[in-house]
Parts: sequence; C-alpha cells; structure tokens
Amino acid sequence: MPQLSILISGVGIAGPVLAYWLHRAGHKVTILERDASLRSSGQSIDLRGVAVDIIKLMSIEPAVRAKTTSEAGLAFVDATDKIRALFPSRPNDEGQSFTAEYEILRGELVEILFSATKSLSNVQYIFSESIASLSSSSSSSSTTSSAVEVSFSSSRAPQTFDLVVAADGLDSKTRGMAFAAPTKSYVRSFDCWAAYFTIDRSLLSGQEYCRWYNASGGRCVALRPDPAGRTRANLCLINHRGKEGSERLDKAFKAGTEGMREVLLEEFSSSGWKADEVMQGLREAKDLYGTELAQIRVEELYRGRVVLVGDAGYCPTPLTGMGTSLAVTGAYVLAGELLRAEGDVDAALEKYQGIMLPYARKVQDIPSSLPKIVNPDSRWAIELQLLIFSIVAFLRLGMIAEWVKSWLPAGDQFKLPQYPWPQKFET
Repeated sequence: MPQLSILISGVGIAGPVLAYWLHRAGHKVTILERDASLRSSGQSIDLRGVAVDIIKLMSIEPAVRAKTTSEAGLAFVDATDKIRALFPSRPNDEGQSFTAEYEILRGELVEILFSATKSLSNVQYIFSESIASLSSSSSSSSTTSSAVEVSFSSSRAPQTFDLVVAADGLDSKTRGMAFAAPTKSYVRSFDCWAAYFTIDRSLLSGQEYCRWYNASGGRCVALRPDPAGRTRANLCLINHRGKEGSERLDKAFKAGTEGMREVLLEEFSSSGWKADEVMQGLREAKDLYGTELAQIRVEELYRGRVVLVGDAGYCPTPLTGMGTSLAVTGAYVLAGELLRAEGDVDAALEKYQGIMLPYARKVQDIPSSLPKIVNPDSRWAIELQLLIFSIVAFLRLGMIAEWVKSWLPAGDQFKLPQYPWPQKFET
C-alpha cells in the first residue's frame, strides 16, 4: 500500500484521533493548529458508545478514566436549591443517561490525545499555522483523482498532499474553501445560545451532581463540579422573542467576549437561585466562551480530496451529548477505510461517507423544539416540567432508562467496523 501524505486542519478531538490511526496505517501526517498552543479551556464533554471502544483500542482509556470529572449525575433544582429530580449517571455498557460514565474536561482530553500522538513517527504538529488556500494538483501518491496543493497563512512554502482533512470545527474555514459556501449554508438552528466559563471556587458545597436550574424566559443555569474544586458554569438562553430576539443574541455572541458577557449579565442577573454568585463568576471569568447551539448538515462529506471529520462535517450540538463521540468515531472510520482501500483514496472517501453520514443523521435526529421544551418560557411551565421530572425520577431504574432513551440519540446503535490494522507499528 502506498504511503499517503495527509494534512489535517485542527488540533481538537478528531484531528489527533485521526492522526493516531493514520499512523497505524503507515501514512505521513501533518496537523495544523492556528493557535500558538493547545486550547486548554473548555467544559465537560462525553464519550459514549463505540467511542469508548476506540479509546480502549488506542490504549488511552486508563488515562481518560483518571481524568474524568467523577460527576455523579444530574440534579434538577428549583429557586430554593431544593432537588426536585435526581438522575444518576450510568455505566457506558448500560446505555444512555443524562450524564456519561466518561465525562471529561475538553482540555484534558485534548492533552491526552496530543500526548499520545506528538512523538509518533510520521506525525508532525505545526502550531500558529493555518490553510490560506486550496487548489487541485496532478501530483498524487494514490491511484486516482488528484492531490491538493495547499498554501499557508505564514511564509511557509506551498505543499502538495494526497488528502486534506477539515477537522476545524463547526465554523470550519477549510470546509468553506473546499465547498465554496459559508457556514450558514449548512446550519440547522435551534434558536439557542450557550456560554461556558469557570468559576474559581465551588458553588456546589462539595456535591458531585451537576445542578440544573431553569428560570422563566428560556434561561438555564447548569453548575458542574470540577476536579480542582472549581465550578464549571453553563448558561443557556433560548430565544422566545422571534426574529428580533434571535438577531440580538446572534449579534452579541459574534461581538466578542465582552459583547457576550454584557448580554449574559443583562439576561441572567435577575434569574434567581445562585444568580449573584454566578454573575460574579461571569464578571471575573477569563475563559468565557459562547456559541449558538446548531447542527452542521452537509449533503456530502468530501469534495475532491478534501474531507470533513467531526463538527466540521456533522456537528450534532451539545444537546445530543454525542459531538465528541461522533468525532472520535468518524476519525477511526476514515482512517480504517483508507487502510482498507489500499491507496484508492476516492473509494475510501465514498465508503467513509456511506458509513458516517447516515449514522450522523440518526444522532442529529432530535426535534427542533427540544431546547424550548427543556427550557420553558413561563414559571408554570417550569413547575410542570419539574413535576414530570420528579415523577420519572421517583419511578427509578428501568422506566428511567426507557424514558431517557426517548430523549437522547442512540450512540450505542452503531456497529464499529473492523479494519486490518497492522499488529506492529513504529512509534
């Protein structure tokens, strides 16, 4: 099998996982990251279903487990901080739940993946670099089609690659170049915005459950435990005010950190519960990050010799709890199909698309109204929601499992393909 030269744009989750498996297959890998270093910030993310099997195959499961947040589950609370419904986490092999067994801070997982791949032969990381342009080239190590000539944002000389992988997230610049269309062309909006930040003290009094609080107006505050004794805050804001409200939030979140902070303070200062403490944490936060919660839905996962992996191709939104797992699975499948195709890149890309696109659609298949259902607009609707949750939680185990499964995409309904990975490979 010929050795392929492959460029990956993005050092997040999908990029390093893909680099590992491409290395196993004997290919030469270059990974670009526009930032000067790894982004260590970020909130809790989940590994579910076959993604857990993949990290076990990579021999990093012990490292991941050692860094899990140990979040015990999810507690729905009212304005007095009374727990109205409690949903414990469930082991990965017992199906879905609100809280995954493998819950880990994004920065911790990125560091583990980077450490597992940075010293591999034929894998090169380049920071403070990005793709400036893409063009077809007739020079290629594969059997058909053409390679891609890449120019860079720095003074680095252009290079030719057999394949370019866009693993640079929902707003992928690489996808925009290859598909000649802006991000909005592929977005499924839920009229929902979320912000994440760290509060440098615990607001949970040592509790290991995530606390979820709803305020009227479609506002949600979730406080999650942190292994370092801090609090991870998630603020979610559902637009119930039509087009004008949507445009206001979109503008604020795109205005940068301070514009986002201003609108969040305005919206949440009167939300009740722990509003004063959370807003103080928001004012002090140095890692504030926010985004519209949206899905990326493309009709094809590759165009020529540029292929999409992870959020760039099939972001399902954090609402599903499956974004990280999809990214890990997609990276594994792409590398596996390239191995199986023995140099026929076009055939491998077609097989990858045939496997991942239907699976991603199933994961993404959640009602557009779901955010508004779980984040009610009025106080009476919130009370009704808490009553329903409390009844379901009271009924316990079996019925909870079936009820939760009806809300969440089935990450365990995917059979992981088996590929002929070489038993021995050079590290």
